[in-house]
Amino acid sequence: MLGKESELTALAEQSTNDRVLVILQMHGGNDGLNSVIPIAEYDEYYSRRANIAIPRKDNNRSLIELDNNMPAASQVGLHPDMGAMKELYDMGRVGIIQGVSYKNNNGSHFRGRDIWFMGGGYNDYYSSGWVGRYLQQAYQPQTYPDDFPNAEMKDPLAIELGSDVSLIFHQQGNIPASISLGSNPESFANLIEELEGFEDEGVDPRGKPPEAMKNSPYGKEMEWILGLEDKTEDYAERLSEVWQASSETSATYPETYPFNAPTGSKKNPLSGQFQLIARLLDGGGAGQGVKTKVFLLRIGGFDTHAEQVESFDPTMGVHAARMYHISTAIKAFQQDLRNRGLED
Repeated sequence: MLGKESELTALAEQSTNDRVLVILQMHGGNDGLNSVIPIAEYDEYYSRRANIAIPRKDNNRSLIELDNNMPAASQVGLHPDMGAMKELYDMGRVGIIQGVSYKNNNGSHFRGRDIWFMGGGYNDYYSSGWVGRYLQQAYQPQTYPDDFPNAEMKDPLAIELGSDVSLIFHQQGNIPASISLGSNPESFANLIEELEGFEDEGVDPRGKPPEAMKNSPYGKEMEWILGLEDKTEDYAERLSEVWQASSETSATYPETYPFNAPTGSKKNPLSGQFQLIARLLDGGGAGQGVKTKVFLLRIGGFDTHAEQVESFDPTMGVHAARMYHISTAIKAFQQDLRNRGLED
C-alpha cells in the first residue's frame, strides 16, 4: 500500500492548483447496496434482502436509474431519496467507484475506520494516516508544527469539524496535522481565549514550568505543548477573521427530511458543516479564503441494525433520511461554491 501511496503522492506534488479535498465520513457502516443498487443483479439483490430491498418499479418510490446509456452489466440505481445526487451526476459533478475495501475485512466499525484512515492493510498498525503523510511530504522542507503558521501558509493544513482529531491527519511520529473546530470559528476563538490554564505558586497562568525546570524532560514537554497552544491561538484568530469577512450563503441548504423517519433523523446535520467550509474557502472573495487543503466533516447514525427501514415501506426510515441529507446537502454545497465563484 505504501508503495502505491508514494506513486500517488508524487503525482499530487506535481500539481500547482488550489484544489481542496473535502471528506465526508459516514459513521456506523452505510448499507452500500441500498445506496447504489445493482440493477444488473437485481433479482439476486432482492432475494437476499426482500424485507429491505428498494423496489425496482413502483408507482410512488422506486430506485433511480443512474445512467441507462451504460452497458447493461454496469447498470446501477440510486436510493429514491438520492435524487439530488442523480442531478449532480447528470451535470458531470458526481462519479461513483464501487468495490472499494481492503482484504480480509474484519467486520469491526472501529478497526475498519482505523485501517482506511491509516491507508494500510488489515494487519498494519501505523501511527499515521494517509492524509497526514501526504501533507507532511507536500510541505517539505517545512515541518509541522514547528514552521507553521507562516507568511505563505497562515491557515491550518487540515480542518475537521467536531471534537475529534482523527488518525487520518496524523503525520509520521503520531503528530496530528489538523485542528478540530466546533460549531463555527467565532465560538472556537472565544473558547481558546477563555482558557485560563493553571494557577499555582511558581507557575504562571498558562501552566509554564519554573525556570529551574526548563531543561528537564517535563519542562521540554510543557514547552512543546505550550507552543502548540500558541499556534492554536494564531489559527483561531485567523479563522475567526476569515469567517467574519465572508458572506452568508445565498444557496438554499436543506433543513429537514420531508418523509417518514424517526424524529431524531429529521434534521440535516450536514448543512451547517458544509456552509462553514464554503465560508472559510470564500473569506470575502478575491483569494482571501483559507488555503487549507483538506477538510473532514461527519454524519453518523448508520449503525441501524434492524431499524434501517420502516416496516411498511423499505424506501423510508433512518437510512433513507441519511441518503437524503447527504445528497441534498452536497448539492447545496456545490451550488454555494458556484455562487461564490469557487466551484472549480
